[in-house]
Amino acid sequence: MKDLVFLAAFGQPAARPDSFLAVLLGSFAVLQVVFWMVVGWRAMRAHERLADATERLRHEQARLAECAEETLNRETPQSKQG
Repeated sequence: MKDLVFLAAFGQPAARPDSFLAVLLGSFAVLQVVFWMVVGWRAMRAHERLADATERLRHEQARLAECAEETLNRETPQSKQG
């Protein structure tokens, strides 16, 4: 009877508590998805930065090793005289 009075007054049935809960849980789920997408994106960016840094270090070490080898293999003026 109460629902019929509400329907006559407002033109729609009264909202049930389970529909409010469904909207609340749906909103929470969307917020969780957005949160974890942001977390994943930030982790991906951090991984890319680490990968770039290690690659730069590897290239720098290879270049330094090459320079050191050239320095050791270079003949010094004293070795020519000896």
